Amino acid sequence: MRRWLNLSMNMLMPLTAVVIGAALLLFDPPLLQTLRQSVFDQYQRVHPRIYQPAPVRIIDLDEESLAKIGQWPWPRSRIAELVERLRKAKVAALGFDVLFAEPDRTSPKAMLNIWSLPGTTQRSIASLPDHDELLAAALEPG
Repeated sequence: MRRWLNLSMNMLMPLTAVVIGAALLLFDPPLLQTLRQSVFDQYQRVHPRIYQPAPVRIIDLDEESLAKIGQWPWPRSRIAELVERLRKAKVAALGFDVLFAEPDRTSPKAMLNIWSLPGTTQRSIASLPDHDELLAAALEPG
């Protein structure tokens, strides 16, 4: 009996430690977060990570760009051209801080709804590539 009690105590202690550790990991209380972040900060002071410059470039649409290319929003075909140029420059990542929520108003098919043109001209314009499709194709992984 005494041996069984001793064996159960030997298993109860590690099991309790695992349960408490799992609960702390699951709930992540603010006190533990503060302690973890303080330890990390101290480690960074003692053994800081070696700085390596990252070749990050931000392309900004400034007044000069607007004067040269025209008012915003630019046609998606123009954005697609810029994406292609960046792809040729072998950029690692590309992100836009622009919301492309609606179809491009300058797309040839959108213009057909505005202009009254003869049938042959309408067919010619309808055969032109859609600006949204051009941008989508330019953004596809290649």
